[in-house]
Amino acid sequence: MTLFANRDLNRLAAHSTLLHLSWAIFGSFSAVFLLREGLSLAAIFLCFAAIILLRFAFRPAVLFSVRAIGLRSTLIVGTFLNGVQSPLLAPVHGVDVALLFYCVVAALAQAFYWTCYHAMFAAIGEAASRGSQVGWRQLLIGIAGIVGPVMGGLMLTVAGPWVAFGVAGVISLAAIVPLLDVLEPPIEPIAPLGAFPFYKRGILLLGSDNMH
Repeated sequence: MTLFANRDLNRLAAHSTLLHLSWAIFGSFSAVFLLREGLSLAAIFLCFAAIILLRFAFRPAVLFSVRAIGLRSTLIVGTFLNGVQSPLLAPVHGVDVALLFYCVVAALAQAFYWTCYHAMFAAIGEAASRGSQVGWRQLLIGIAGIVGPVMGGLMLTVAGPWVAFGVAGVISLAAIVPLLDVLEPPIEPIAPLGAFPFYKRGILLLGSDNMH
């Protein structure tokens, strides 16, 4: 299929650009913000490790959600959780309950989002045009990665974390809008022949997404 002729993939690209803009505003300064709020470097790395560990624990819930409400709807849930995640960092002041709550929501957001996003991109794209489709997506994500830190740094300096992380959350929630018109890809209820049973290897197979 000709590049840009796949409307669902175009919508997914618009969604990805908005979400990566949100992450660039928020994620570029999350570790620095925690350091400024009194966490040691060891505590910050332990927080990020805890988020990754919790992602694996939450993966089975993603599979059940996809079976219950579909892949697109579960991706929307993950996007919504990403929008909630950003402002939850603003009230963190050291190692406290707010930090614990942030880590749990961040792990949920990443588990729900990345597991579904990669599956959605593969389902609505075409194998023959995969290279160009991925290339254009990465170009848009790269632009967001340049603009986002500038926006985030300015807002943190001028208006503070509540505004910067709040704006990032709003942009993430706005990324839901392009997904509303994406067709729901069919999900096979039975694993293909030769696939590993979920209870034996499923979590490991789902553990290979991008680290964000």
